[in-house]
Amino acid sequence: MKKIGILTHYTVNNQGAILQLYALYHQLKDMGYEPYVLTYQKNFDFADEDTRKRYHIGPGSYGYFIKEYLIKKGFRITYFNYRKNQILSRFKQEEFRFTDYQDDSMDVAIVGSDEVFSIPVGINQMMYGYGVGADRLVSYAPSFGQTDLALLQQHNCVDLISNGLKKFDSLSVRDQHSAEMVRSLADVDAQIVCDPVVLYDFSKRPIGKRKISQDYILVYAYDKMMNNPEEIEAIRGFAKRRNLKVVSAGTYHKWCDYNIPCDPVEWLDYFHYASYAVVDTFHGLLASLVTGSNVAILVRSINTNKLNYLAVQFGVENRIVRGDLTRQLEKVFDAEPDYETINGCINDLRKKGLSFLTRSIEGSVNEQYQ
Repeated sequence: MKKIGILTHYTVNNQGAILQLYALYHQLKDMGYEPYVLTYQKNFDFADEDTRKRYHIGPGSYGYFIKEYLIKKGFRITYFNYRKNQILSRFKQEEFRFTDYQDDSMDVAIVGSDEVFSIPVGINQMMYGYGVGADRLVSYAPSFGQTDLALLQQHNCVDLISNGLKKFDSLSVRDQHSAEMVRSLADVDAQIVCDPVVLYDFSKRPIGKRKISQDYILVYAYDKMMNNPEEIEAIRGFAKRRNLKVVSAGTYHKWCDYNIPCDPVEWLDYFHYASYAVVDTFHGLLASLVTGSNVAILVRSINTNKLNYLAVQFGVENRIVRGDLTRQLEKVFDAEPDYETINGCINDLRKKGLSFLTRSIEGSVNEQYQ
């Protein structure tokens, strides 16, 4: 049985990142492989001191968390994120096996998914193949995020990343911007494949028990987002007119009726039972699509590349809310998504993703995944 290591952002404290890791890990298990999560120390060379403290939790960062979270943001959000961290840590320990990225017993290392090629806070050289112990190096659905050539030039790392990309035996990415970056840096036409959340068929697992008896609208945005008065008024106004509760699962927003810390699989269940969903993240949109949610999308300046591409890829550009938020929410939600077309797209992307993954690992297509 081949050992497959996965290099991705496994320490981040959000549902989407851990869900895509869960999906790829269990897809590999279903394909008969022995998966591991590859551990590493994240680089913060380009980050400010506060960012370093936020990610390096320890005695040196306690003062930062007391000041920036407990005092500035309040006890409730601080306690919520503490509970969320505990839930996600327990989930990872129960679901995954770990080994170091330099472990030379790995047959294949898969870099991805998520924004592992981006460099907003520093360069993680192992994501470009440096020091990886596996015999074979593959990328599956990584992204550069908002990182562009100008940022690479600013940090004098064009050659480092270019040479690293040329180490890969097989390259794929999850969006057009990342494909253009790979072409510019390595002169390789990387295949665009679906994120693991689409690749893995979550319908194979039983849906969890409903935990909120009332009908509700689900919101998913990072804690610092979706807090301006216009957005709050529009969402709460819509909920009131439709006699709905407002639920935030996975992140904290004090203006919601319920704020629920949960693991990534439970998070999907909240999408499944929601009457409506408002999201502004890549994996928030994917969670909506794979659970058949009636979703509205808010695109932010920090994620235009990936979120706009994803909307086009699934033909849901008409779910993007622009202009008068109150009026547009009503318009978007009254026109339910065409899930016959969306599910057809999911099935097609899943088939292509499985084909790429198998060929990349084995060198030929396994008939089961054709």
